[in-house]
Order: sequence, then C-alpha cells, then structure tokens
Amino acid sequence: METQLPTRAVIDNATNNLPDYVAVKMPSLQNLKQTVRRVRQQNDPLGIPQPNSLADLEIPDNLALLDDGENFVLYDSGPETGNRR
Repeated sequence: METQLPTRAVIDNATNNLPDYVAVKMPSLQNLKQTVRRVRQQNDPLGIPQPNSLADLEIPDNLALLDDGENFVLYDSGPETGNRR
C-alpha cells in the first residue's frame, strides 16, 4: 500500500481495529515507525537516499527541472560550502 500519510497515521490506520489479544503482541510504536520508514525507503521509486542534514542534501539533475523545463532549483550553494540554510 502506498500512501503519503504521516508514519503515525499509517500505523494508526493499520492497528485501530485490532483485537486486544493481538494488540498486546504488536511491536513497540518505535519499531513500527522504523518498519514503515524502511519500507518507504525501499519502495522509493526515485531511489533517493534521505539526507540526515542539509549538508547531505543533493538534488539529482533529473529532479532539478519542472515538467515544463523551468528550473525547480533556482540556486544551490552545494554541499562543499558548508553554508546551507
């Protein structure tokens, strides 16, 4: 199932109607969140790794333009400047 819902909403939707005897056997909320994030990363159609900081952020050339050819990214100081905001 693909969704743009926040991670917590995905978990809530999946676990809301579980019987008590099943709910008590479920992994912790933290583990469920990690699982949802991991599956989302594995199923990312663009294959773009999630940056841990702005310095790690790299926008691939194929995503720097809009469908009409206009620049999506107007300016990128680059990771080497160490001055991203």
